[in-house]
Amino acid sequence: MGAIANDEMITAKDGQQHSWKSVKLLIATLIVSTFGDGFCGVMMAVALPNISETYHVSIATANWVTVGYAIVAATAVMTAATVLARIGLKKLFF
Repeated sequence: MGAIANDEMITAKDGQQHSWKSVKLLIATLIVSTFGDGFCGVMMAVALPNISETYHVSIATANWVTVGYAIVAATAVMTAATVLARIGLKKLFF
């Protein structure tokens, strides 16, 4: 199988045409976002002792803060994707 030229187009399931450049950019964005999510989770785990001390709760209770953070972050990403798909980027900014 030969190398695919950058100017070739890919057809999505819905019939839209996408360039390899845009596909590579999407994959790079997903990889960077995944690492960013991991770093955010680690930052919340590092903050557990401070959260526990500040609010006078146990570490187990403070851990629910990190679980809640992950749920809210995931929900926000899915909601934003749904809104962008329904409304469109231009209409959303205006």
